[in-house]
Amino acid sequence: NVALYYEAQPHQVDSLNWLQEQIPAPILEDFAKLWRSGPPPIESSNYYTQMTHGGTRQPQTDEHKANIGRMVTELEALEKHLGVPLVLTSGYRPEPINAHVGGVPGSQHTLGKAADFYSPQMDDFELERKIIEYWYDGGKGGVGRGMSYRGFVHVDTGSVRIWDY
Repeated sequence: NVALYYEAQPHQVDSLNWLQEQIPAPILEDFAKLWRSGPPPIESSNYYTQMTHGGTRQPQTDEHKANIGRMVTELEALEKHLGVPLVLTSGYRPEPINAHVGGVPGSQHTLGKAADFYSPQMDDFELERKIIEYWYDGGKGGVGRGMSYRGFVHVDTGSVRIWDY
């Protein structure tokens, strides 16, 4: 999601959303697969670094730091369970950044309890299915299904729930 990755301005997000609506779904899906098959935006398997946007988004409270630590532990366990690396597209977002990228106010991201990701080594829909089985069915928290529209899966350690983007 280029708008989130580059922290686009609201008018840029609107422009990208409009452009996306002009592209037929099959072409957009092919583009997303090619885009994700390239090198990850952050070339590190260190989930703490990815959760904090390369270390530029440091936790604002001890609670946020603890939440990020728990999320990192959960992501490492998830990666081990799946047997493929995960590439985070979004992790911890302090409230001003969350608002800037169009996130829901009070999002689990603002608490350090959420991550959006994909895996260049697994089929999108297989990844999503396995995440639902492991995370949602396992009672770990929320799952946002976004592979078909946004190219990532969202997981958080909040209440157990599932939704589509």
